[in-house]
Amino acid sequence: MCLDGVSGKSVKHVPDYLDNDFTKSCSLIVPDFEKIDLELIEHFSKHPSDLESLGPRKFEELLEAVFRNHGYRTELTALSGDKGVDLRLWHKDAIGDIVTLVQAKRYSPLRPIGIEAVQALFGAVEYERANRGIFVTTSRYLPGAQEWGKAVGRRIVLATSKEVARWCKQVAERRSQD
Repeated sequence: MCLDGVSGKSVKHVPDYLDNDFTKSCSLIVPDFEKIDLELIEHFSKHPSDLESLGPRKFEELLEAVFRNHGYRTELTALSGDKGVDLRLWHKDAIGDIVTLVQAKRYSPLRPIGIEAVQALFGAVEYERANRGIFVTTSRYLPGAQEWGKAVGRRIVLATSKEVARWCKQVAERRSQD
């Protein structure tokens, strides 16, 4: 019970979430998350250097949204114990599912990716019997990592902010045509 601010009489207080108009009023403030995803994707298509300002998990979530908007079925892995895989992607072709494992590293350009990290992703691809792996970084790859990536062919794709910006641009262009 509480006092009514106008009459001073004791009235029963109803919590906001039990109020009949609560659902109606909340629907006014619930953001359109798909629109926010698309606005962020469009922003990063034009400003790939801003990817560095994202936290590591936000970078993974952005990649998940980008791949989902490219038609992949996606699974963002747990924060810890992910066994070197941040994101799993499934895409159907005429034969069945194509499985792609993604490792995302939102690093400073001063912290390049070495051969060991790329080999670790390849090991995860082999262990899970996936079709390929994509290593995505906001940094760059050392020459040994680039050479090793080329040597294993299309099983491992090495991507940087430039490719992420291109993927974002493709999503934004496709959505603007819808």
